Amino acid sequence: MRLRIFATIAGLCAAPCFTAQAQPVTQSYPVVQGAAYKFEQIADGVYYASVTRPGLGSNNVVIINETDVLIVDTGTSPAAARAFVEDIKKLTDKPIRYVVNTHWHYDHTAGNQIFGPEVQIIATDYLYQMLATVDVLHREPFLTSQVTTLSTRIDNLNRQIAAEGNAQQKAALQKDLADAQRLQQQNSEIKVTPPNVHYSKKIVLHRGSR
Repeated sequence: MRLRIFATIAGLCAAPCFTAQAQPVTQSYPVVQGAAYKFEQIADGVYYASVTRPGLGSNNVVIINETDVLIVDTGTSPAAARAFVEDIKKLTDKPIRYVVNTHWHYDHTAGNQIFGPEVQIIATDYLYQMLATVDVLHREPFLTSQVTTLSTRIDNLNRQIAAEGNAQQKAALQKDLADAQRLQQQNSEIKVTPPNVHYSKKIVLHRGSR
């Protein structure tokens, strides 16, 4: 059976481009702060999630349906995805059943692996082909931003720590080093996981009244 995924996501992605023409927002929603993400409700059951914990580095969308949850993109690493899923529990106890990947870069897909077979990971045929056939962890943008640059940063921090005589400054550098090493460890856990549902032109998902 062919799934149909709704057009709401396209609207969410396009909305920032039309800010100047948009009508003033008349309804305000509370902001929910999790341990790693801040959730801003932008419509009934729809949340924009912005990361607040250093090192996770991705923003996402949560759509709460009548019986389940759909999320848009899974973050920069399995650790980022786990933190995201944990924080979603502050919004709802409904299970995540759908993930939509909007782009093949690591910051959109590197958390895919934490989801089991009961979750449908949905993307275009092109995105599927990229993750299924290309060694994306050894090409841009991952290669520079998460391998070369991070390794250089760790080397520089080690040199700065060795040369720093001020205890307070050294402690700050050691914290930066620990953060960078933690990110490097999180990157080493990534197992590229292609979507298990993919489509060529359009797909619409009907969930309850959505």
